[in-house]
Amino acid sequence: MALNSSGQISISNICTEKKVPLSGASLTTLSTIDINSTSIAKPNSVAPHSISEFYNYNHTFIAPSITITNYSAGKLYFTLKGTGYSTSALTIKSSSTSSSGPWGSDTSGSISPRSVIVPSVTTWYQIQDAITPSILSNVYQYVKTDNTPPPAPYLSGTFNNALRELRLTWNIVTDPSSPVTYIVYNGNYIPDRPTTNSANFFGASISPGKNSWTVRSMDSAGNISDSSNAYIFTAI
Repeated sequence: MALNSSGQISISNICTEKKVPLSGASLTTLSTIDINSTSIAKPNSVAPHSISEFYNYNHTFIAPSITITNYSAGKLYFTLKGTGYSTSALTIKSSSTSSSGPWGSDTSGSISPRSVIVPSVTTWYQIQDAITPSILSNVYQYVKTDNTPPPAPYLSGTFNNALRELRLTWNIVTDPSSPVTYIVYNGNYIPDRPTTNSANFFGASISPGKNSWTVRSMDSAGNISDSSNAYIFTAI
């Protein structure tokens, strides 16, 4: 319980608030030892110390917080725990980019548990007190399970027999589970896994005779597309 906001406060009152013995207590020790740093009002620890610095001091004050503890399937139901926030003004913030944002406001309301529609991609959530915006919850990550492969690329290429040089290019593939990487095949052999939409090969990496090269795209969830069209040529 906080000390008085005005009037008289005694060293005995402070000792009772801090639950410390009165014997040997002084303003110096009471102002500098075992101070609750989260109390909104507290002594400033700078000498000379005064009784008035203890107005409104609360040794048991708990810093305001919002904690997201759980969710359930179907919708995401957040169970909130914590103290010091305004239950009548909470805003759920969401980001599909990263745990540090950028953030957009998803919904607001006054009940716990709170719910939002299940997102189609991995999303991070944080709940904010709309009245005191500095009061934020922990960040909660919803991981979307992706079992859908990305589209197959369209492959084109050029082969220079004299230089034994093969250049392959394909369209950039986009997918909700980015980034997308690629797997290049020479028949059933995989000579490269590029992160960009092109690859070059020279000399011994090109098989003599008929060649059939393809490429597949792979999203960050590990889903692999069908094969692209084949680029076929004969190496002499």
